[in-house]
Amino acid sequence: MGITDNDIIELLDENDHIIKFEHIITIDHNQNTYVFLTPIEVVEEDHADEIVIFKIGKDKIGNNVLIGIDDESESEEVYESYLQIMEQNESEGED
Repeated sequence: MGITDNDIIELLDENDHIIKFEHIITIDHNQNTYVFLTPIEVVEEDHADEIVIFKIGKDKIGNNVLIGIDDESESEEVYESYLQIMEQNESEGED
């Protein structure tokens, strides 16, 4: 399965450079929605398997916005939920 335009999300970094990410999955966890992205163009080799997690929130006028997760325990909990979902999907694919 290849990457389609619908799988690509462009974000601006702190220097206003566009960084393209591939959308991996969106999950609901503890009444919040999280999106998992991976950079398409890897700048540094040690970031090749990097996954970035954002919480989906709302801005002042109700538009969806991506919010970085500062709480390490929240990030770990959401990542564990992601691993469980991926493991479940793999086992269902084996049937």
